[in-house]
Amino acid sequence: MSEIEDVGHVWSLGDRYYKLAHKFYSDPEMWWIIAWYNGKPTEAHLEIGDVINIPTPLWKVRRAYGV
Repeated sequence: MSEIEDVGHVWSLGDRYYKLAHKFYSDPEMWWIIAWYNGKPTEAHLEIGDVINIPTPLWKVRRAYGV
């Protein structure tokens, strides 16, 4: 876990987990990692201005959590 870095992101109008996963991981199907990491299972759990953390790099996140 100490190898994982958080990148802060302020939730904005039009944001979607799959878009962030594409931006940070080049794989929109990894959207669930961002949702799970932040304890917010869907975009409906977020409001404009909320700060979420994007765990990076993806290969270290996957290794740490066994996925």
